[in-house]
Amino acid sequence: MFSEHSVTENGVIERLKGLNGASWSYYHGENLPKLAQDIFIEEWLKNALCSLNPDIAKQPDFADEVIYKLRGVVLEARHTGLVKANENFQEWLMAEKTLPFGENGDHITINLIDFDNIENNHFVVAQQVHYIAATEVFFDIVLYVNGIPLVVGEVKTATRPSVTWQDGAADFIGGTKHYWKNAEPFFVPNLLCFASEGRTFAYGAINAGPKDWGPWHTTQQEEEQLTGMASVLASVEGLLNPQTLLQILESFALFSTLKTGKKTPPKRIKLLPRYPQFEAAKQIVERVKSGYPKKGLIWHFQGSGKSLLMLYAARMLRADNHLKNPTVLVVVDRRDLDSQINETFGGADVKNLVKVQSCKKLGEHIEQDSRGILITTIFKFQDVEIDESNSKGLNDRDKIIVLVDEAHRTQEGSLGDKMRWALPNAHFYG
Repeated sequence: MFSEHSVTENGVIERLKGLNGASWSYYHGENLPKLAQDIFIEEWLKNALCSLNPDIAKQPDFADEVIYKLRGVVLEARHTGLVKANENFQEWLMAEKTLPFGENGDHITINLIDFDNIENNHFVVAQQVHYIAATEVFFDIVLYVNGIPLVVGEVKTATRPSVTWQDGAADFIGGTKHYWKNAEPFFVPNLLCFASEGRTFAYGAINAGPKDWGPWHTTQQEEEQLTGMASVLASVEGLLNPQTLLQILESFALFSTLKTGKKTPPKRIKLLPRYPQFEAAKQIVERVKSGYPKKGLIWHFQGSGKSLLMLYAARMLRADNHLKNPTVLVVVDRRDLDSQINETFGGADVKNLVKVQSCKKLGEHIEQDSRGILITTIFKFQDVEIDESNSKGLNDRDKIIVLVDEAHRTQEGSLGDKMRWALPNAHFYG
């Protein structure tokens, strides 16, 4: 007999269990060591806190204190709304919080996840997870990392042509189930949600409307033109493998303020990458790390999110320990693009972001070797004087990465020459 659970759900779970490298251990929901009201699997979370934090390992009661704080963040959702609570929880996931657990009450960073050594984490895929909040629900698939539910998936039957992934997404967004409202606390730690009916696959961030969900492929899969369950499983393997999920969490899950109109207050939203942005940002980082070639060009369609791609690439470059605090220079062409990029970067609260206001200031930042993300227009290079006898330019460090928006005419003339002279060893990506 065909049912959504026998085909799509089990197919997804089998693929996740069989991944190479770090893979998911399997539990049926009824065998999870938790009560229906619990969001975290505390036994696993406590183990992770002890193994990833030496000061907590010496004093395991400290783990209970951390879990108490995390529960507090979950409770805040009632007052702050789900997106703000999710943003606050992400600060914990990203090890941006400290507690006085060190010697003499010194504050130490609290690690919930090991991003550098992925095999140090505990990955579990669970099926039919029972949860009781405002209503009683059974989530089809939940992915736990160190006892924290980071991903929730809903699957539908593949046997009715009228049913699509949108019917799965609708369970999160509204209708009788309306998980984001009726089971809101469970989604405070959430990274992403996904939906499938065995033919198509889509994922979205909490509170995303139907048009903001998207597919996940690789460029290679597009060429292979997979269909049906084979396509779904390729998406599952591409997006839901531990490495990709942790990369998205570390460098790509952003929060931004959306201006909705003059009379309505601005709205906080969560942004996740589209797969071409994810692929392109990773390729930029790989080229910078390998040191060759020191340039690249990425083609875009109108509205495909290149401002965001530049933001993701800049964040990844800044977060990569091997690159030892690089300078990322975002160079835009027209004045109006300057404001669009600023809105994207500024709305997303990016750390160490400097908007360079004048040619003089740009020269100072480059010569003083400012670290961080600098945003400037190509026209700020107008006043740079090329000195042919000086091969070092203004700064010959090679860990300067220039991301050029609208990489066409202005990059070829004298402005482009001045930029390349000023930064002779920089990487240039257009």
